[in-house]
Amino acid sequence: MGFFSLHLNLMELKIIGMYLSKIDSEEVCRIEEDYEKKQSMAKTHEEKNRILKEKNFALELYATIIFTKKEFCSLLGIGTKNLKNKQMLSYIKNLESAYCLVKTDNGYKKVNLFSSSSYNVDNQEITLACNVCNDEIKRFLFDSNNYLHNESNLKTMLRLKSKYSFHMYNYLLNNIHYKKGWEVSVDKLREKLDCQNGCYMDFQKFNAKILKKIQAEINSKTNIRFQYKTIKNYKNKVIKIHISCQMKDVENVITPEYEETKILTKDEVFQSYSGCLGGFIMEFKRPLNDKEIENIGVWCQRYSEDEVLRSLYLVKRFIKHEENIFSCIEEILKICYNANIKIESFFSV
Repeated sequence: MGFFSLHLNLMELKIIGMYLSKIDSEEVCRIEEDYEKKQSMAKTHEEKNRILKEKNFALELYATIIFTKKEFCSLLGIGTKNLKNKQMLSYIKNLESAYCLVKTDNGYKKVNLFSSSSYNVDNQEITLACNVCNDEIKRFLFDSNNYLHNESNLKTMLRLKSKYSFHMYNYLLNNIHYKKGWEVSVDKLREKLDCQNGCYMDFQKFNAKILKKIQAEINSKTNIRFQYKTIKNYKNKVIKIHISCQMKDVENVITPEYEETKILTKDEVFQSYSGCLGGFIMEFKRPLNDKEIENIGVWCQRYSEDEVLRSLYLVKRFIKHEENIFSCIEEILKICYNANIKIESFFSV
């Protein structure tokens, strides 16, 4: 499979995760195998074309998933009442523009990730169909032997833009149990990273253009931090590399919050979240300043008005100093969202 350069935002990555959770990749492979057998037994060109069309139809049908607006909003951490139909239609339309750049012999080609998407306003259901008839997309999403199929690491791996970083991240995951690190020959590492040709056979260039860039990208964008040291032979030639890596705190690396949160104007916040603002005004017994209104607008988009208000009421019971209340609300919302627990549970722990 060619090198993928993925043009996706966090929302699209989350939707891919939900999509994969509803798809049995083994069933996709079974459909492929069944129709390949039929094609091998076909005697005429017309019969082979007919079987190919039947296969593509069966794959498209199986790869079409329906989920609800409630599931969509829960995935993104926003309230269903806050997401208007017009906004939903806009999000769904944007999904069809999600694409990958696949490296070819002559350059790159653009491949859409989804073949179609729609939103039924009456049923509040989203229909999403993957571009499963495309071989690159099919292998990318449904090949169980592909390291990208590991759903728990999908979101992390898709943040990496370099194919060498993809390979290195997977290699690190497979060896992270070596607490004191491990040694690997330079030639073996080149093989693992799929860069055995050209100028990278020179270690100085391999180190400067591959290893250092990989290290910077993985350490800044993923849940792993790794270090390496060179090992030389008696001729002062680098022959091995000692690698060590650790899982790190992923806070502020891959944020679970909705990255596309818009900073609303005061009027927009009052128009969309007047109930929540009213609750704050009643609790504080004073008008809210611009920064407080802005914060409330951000929270209501990321979570929900109900959760924001419940966190306010509970924080007020335990914290008396007004200047600390807003920072506490924000921290509690983050913690409860990350841990998938109710606001009330935070105070009972």
